[in-house]
Amino acid sequence: MKLTIAGASPSCPNPGGASAGYLFSGSGGRFLLDCGHGIAGAVQTYLPLDDLSAIVISHMHPDHFLDLLPLRYGLQFYGVERLPLHLPPNGRDMLNGIEPALGLPVGFFADRYDISEYQVDSSLSVAGLELTFFPTQHFIPAYAVRVSDGPHSLFFSADTGPNQGVVDFARGADLGLVEATYETEDEDVEHPGHMSGTQAGALAREAQVGRLLLTHYWIPYAETVLSEAREAFAGQVDLAEQGATYTL
Repeated sequence: MKLTIAGASPSCPNPGGASAGYLFSGSGGRFLLDCGHGIAGAVQTYLPLDDLSAIVISHMHPDHFLDLLPLRYGLQFYGVERLPLHLPPNGRDMLNGIEPALGLPVGFFADRYDISEYQVDSSLSVAGLELTFFPTQHFIPAYAVRVSDGPHSLFFSADTGPNQGVVDFARGADLGLVEATYETEDEDVEHPGHMSGTQAGALAREAQVGRLLLTHYWIPYAETVLSEAREAFAGQVDLAEQGATYTL
């Protein structure tokens, strides 16, 4: 299994970057996990669109799915039809609702995407890899994703505040791809929907993951969240950098 960081920015892309987008290579192809701002262009630096096997979306916040719109035009241009698109529960209604709001024809997305909604309590096979899901603590329904090729597994936190269930879901993963949006813990929020570097490191420590990659971070906070995470987690900690590739 191979992971390529197509984008690691938060809700506003960092300078020259793209928001959430992670390209996975398995024995049966390559799929994109999340498709945020700028990913439609960024992903094409790693593969042609007709080599993409599927797209999976962790939750329906714009920085995780909105580039499905320009990517849809790219699929049309390159003659790609019915690309499998796996949305979270109720994601189809939100995607369909965008069409009239933006003056798009009815069925704009369904014309090029083969749209389905994954079941949170079931596994999903994509590109020869097995995906499982777990609800996170966020401002809308969002789902952490665990990707496995059998011997190895990767945990992706999606967007979440500190949550014991998410820690348990991540337990023992070889690699943790974990968000670190806040520079410090947000003590003014009773149920935060994001984490700091310290909290991301604590998750990795408690879940006993093999290695930690921080994502969804703001560039001005990058060194702070990295330092915080390294203090909280004794294993290897790095920032997820656009274009970097990791093999498990």
